[in-house]
Amino acid sequence: MKKVLEIVRDKDRGRAYRTYACISAEHIPCESTFSIFRERLGEKLYNEIFHVLVHIFHEFEIITVSSN
Repeated sequence: MKKVLEIVRDKDRGRAYRTYACISAEHIPCESTFSIFRERLGEKLYNEIFHVLVHIFHEFEIITVSSN
C-alpha cells in the first residue's frame, strides 16, 4: 500500500490515477486509513477487497505482480 500511495501522491505520475479514482491531490488517504478500514471490516472482508484492488492496480500497470 505504501508504494501505491507514493505513486498516487506523485504530482505527475499520479495524476491519471487520481483522476480515475475521482480524488484530488489534497484528499489522498494515508496508510493508517487502510488500517482503520481493516479493523472496521474485519480481516476476511478487507483481504477480499484488497485482492480486488491489487487486480485493478495490476490491470492499470500501477503495480507489477511477481511469481517469486
